Amino acid sequence: MSDTKHRVYVVLQHRWDMPGFDWAIQLSPCVESSDPSVQDSHLFRIVNTTTPDGQPKWQYVPHLIGALGSQIIARYIVVKLSSADSIQSVAKFMDKVLRRVPLEECDSSWNCRNWVLCALMALRTQGIAVSNELSMITCITGGTELEEKMLTFAEKQKTAIKYGKVIKHPKDLAVWDIRGR
Repeated sequence: MSDTKHRVYVVLQHRWDMPGFDWAIQLSPCVESSDPSVQDSHLFRIVNTTTPDGQPKWQYVPHLIGALGSQIIARYIVVKLSSADSIQSVAKFMDKVLRRVPLEECDSSWNCRNWVLCALMALRTQGIAVSNELSMITCITGGTELEEKMLTFAEKQKTAIKYGKVIKHPKDLAVWDIRGR
């Protein structure tokens, strides 16, 4: 029997000249298009913006993406969801939950990584009322061995891409299934 479940990933994206990675959550269908113009996945993230008076401010920004056009270095499966519900209905639920995850403006050490860790817990908690599958989301605790292994995995992928690894299809993206860890 083929696996036709939607995937929820934690994704680490390239930050170009800056150290580290941008962290986000991605919802994708089981089979993603290799056409870069097809936007069949949902990316949920926060970005740093500036207020009119020059103050930094976090902003929640969900959007559609194609797997090949989003600077993704590594993806980590945190849950697979039945495709009985459309990906659009799952994305709508996730967006509703993620919009309510607080953005910590007063803490200078707070960042997109912290938001993703909080967002996973919110999805898991809110998902219990909707789906046993969402309640199975793997939550990541900051500073743990799992997080260190995730970062090492992403660094290796970034190096491979830098030295010529070509990503022509979503299956070429580095994926690590961390469910149940």
